[in-house]
Amino acid sequence: MAEADKKKSKLLESAITPIVTLRYAYLTKVDDKYGIFSIQGLMDPETDPKHKSFVDQTRSKAQELVSEMLSKVDEKKRQYIQKNYKLELPIKDELVEYEPTGKLVLKAKSNKDHPPSVFVVADGKLVATTKIVWSGSTGEIKILLNPYVCDAQKTYGVSFLLTAVKISKFATGRGGTSGAAIGFSADADTTCDAPSAVPSETPPTDSGNDTEGDDTGSF
Repeated sequence: MAEADKKKSKLLESAITPIVTLRYAYLTKVDDKYGIFSIQGLMDPETDPKHKSFVDQTRSKAQELVSEMLSKVDEKKRQYIQKNYKLELPIKDELVEYEPTGKLVLKAKSNKDHPPSVFVVADGKLVATTKIVWSGSTGEIKILLNPYVCDAQKTYGVSFLLTAVKISKFATGRGGTSGAAIGFSADADTTCDAPSAVPSETPPTDSGNDTEGDDTGSF
């Protein structure tokens, strides 16, 4: 099989997180600093059994994919990678003042040519939305597990490709307030959100700033 055909035939493993707390969301607007769409999901495997199950299964699958990838690499190259490269998996400890909190952070991203789909549930159906997703919102993240080797930064592992997000609860934007607090009511003819055809809102420049560095990995 030709090299191009091998790349075309590559199938990536997919996974959907349980409901997690979302932050640093660039879902309807590209992060200008890195030129990507991205999201973080905060998980608490110590107190949430669904989070623990997802983390355990995903880490196991990631290790399996890495082993499978390395099995196809020349023996000398494989030994060199395992000895000299750092293994990276995009589920890491949440750090506050350099100390782990016991929670974990999942990072997912996609390049600017592949914007993720964002959905809400309306009248029992999934409906696309372009509403800004502020940190503190909750939802599920669909990812593809992509094994990679990055010679430039001497890392290898699995990156999470962001494909879609299902929002279960929107957080109020900075300086904003809820419609109920203003006095609006959800009348029968009120739509829950803007459809995807409506141009997206432009968030303030700090709506999704991620103070942590960008993960290495191919898209």
